Amino acid sequence: MFESKEVFNEASEILKYMLAHNNKDRFEELIKIPLANGKTRIFKAINSSIYDKDGRIDSIIGKLIDISKDMEEKEELIAKSQEDGLTGLLNAATTKRLIVERLENKEEHKLDAFMLIDCDNFKDINDKHGHLIGNQILEKIGEILKQKFRGFDIVGRFGGDEFCIYMKDIPSVDIVKDKFKQLNDDIQNINDMGLTTSAGIALVRDHATYEQIFKKADAALYEAKNNDKSHAVVSDE
Repeated sequence: MFESKEVFNEASEILKYMLAHNNKDRFEELIKIPLANGKTRIFKAINSSIYDKDGRIDSIIGKLIDISKDMEEKEELIAKSQEDGLTGLLNAATTKRLIVERLENKEEHKLDAFMLIDCDNFKDINDKHGHLIGNQILEKIGEILKQKFRGFDIVGRFGGDEFCIYMKDIPSVDIVKDKFKQLNDDIQNINDMGLTTSAGIALVRDHATYEQIFKKADAALYEAKNNDKSHAVVSDE
């Protein structure tokens, strides 16, 4: 069933246009119709040419198949395969892949930042209060991270109590420092166990590989964890 006659009519008109401007004997195309509610209706358009005995096209048959539900389910499966099961953030593999893609396509004049975040003394919380409480805290940290960073930043969980944020096109390193401070304050407010976080930040100015920026951020994080904790260290400063 189509959601409305208007949607079907619009898809039909697009199919007719395809049939009139396509010389292939058979083709399959997707037709996407945006709806008023923000969703998209997707149809598969298929046509076949029928020839007469002299080899000339006698008629063209076209049909529309509503595949919206199938595409929605496929997209949901893809999204779930990219998510960390506990926090809903990107998982480690997807985080790395997206960062690598950004590094390969980044314009040199733009400044990016790669930040590794680790919870301070998180093992003590697990040992004292149990893994259920520990997981609840990690879930809340995931929610805070989603709220604090922009939709086009890359925010993921590497595993355990370690998180990663790749911020694209920032005006200065101060923005990253401020974001970390806000994040650390919010995390302290969600628990009464004295939990804080430390961070290592690598600035990305010129061409760099994932391994290079990770090594810088990891070294900066190590310095932060061994120097009073609860603060961020920038590798390039």
